[in-house]
Amino acid sequence: MWYEMGEPPIEGRIVGYLMLSNAPHVSSAELIEVLQTSAATISTTTRRLADVGFIRRVSVPGQRGNHFRVEDDIWGAFLAGERKYLGRRSQFASEILEKLGSDDATLRRRVENMRDYMTWLATYHRKMLENGMADGIYWDDVFLQANYNPVLGPATLSVGQIQGGSSGSTVPAECVLVLDRRLLPGESPDAVLTSMREHVAALRLEDRGLSAEVSMPMAMPAFETPPDGRLARTTGAALADAGGPGHPPGGWTAACDGGFVARDLGVPVVVLGPGSVATQAHRPDESVAVDEIVLAARAYALTALRLLG
Repeated sequence: MWYEMGEPPIEGRIVGYLMLSNAPHVSSAELIEVLQTSAATISTTTRRLADVGFIRRVSVPGQRGNHFRVEDDIWGAFLAGERKYLGRRSQFASEILEKLGSDDATLRRRVENMRDYMTWLATYHRKMLENGMADGIYWDDVFLQANYNPVLGPATLSVGQIQGGSSGSTVPAECVLVLDRRLLPGESPDAVLTSMREHVAALRLEDRGLSAEVSMPMAMPAFETPPDGRLARTTGAALADAGGPGHPPGGWTAACDGGFVARDLGVPVVVLGPGSVATQAHRPDESVAVDEIVLAARAYALTALRLLG
């Protein structure tokens, strides 16, 4: 199929292998070995496939190197990737128009046509999504991937609570779903709430005599600190000098007050502490080793001394 579309066959081989794999993720090393190709080819091709939405890069705790997977609904993810592409091109054209003078009408008309065309296509992409949802076709994570962060990936959405009904023999008057929609850096809570309401509206529940209300009782802002900034570089060096592991800067998907500090005070934030959120936190036997606490204290002290010195 990739060959018929004029695309490199290696793209189809990678997507095909991931689609037929039962593993939760596949490493770059496995792709190199199984597909008998070079590391450079795998690196370049997986980056392109991730950019357009065919595959997703995943983080595996304790393992180095890149790992990948495909969504169960790969074509919905591809549609989201196309929408991102169209949005970026429309924005690019708008930025060019801002810098162009009014003297060259021909050049402006060409760029305006580019902007209008990309915007028009993006609008119909959203209509296709809404029509598909109304017809009972649910593309998993399509609207979540519309905003994609290179470090954190797409936004996540999970159902934490379902409440409704009073007995097993009575049709419930209502059902309450409590969802956890994690924000990405730069995302507006109001924009996310509007998007959620639009997708619920696209279900046309009123056609079946149903109604729905969508609200957001709390919003935890996300933040993003440049890895080459002074705070990140100083903290990383202090951790290494204190005897800690040489971890490179990365993403952190748990919630903390750092988002409020970054948003409301304009102060850069890094998250650094002992223990593991993934394997030790929020458990009956939650604990942190004393030697890790001592190591963290050393790193904090060194960081403060170097930033203030």
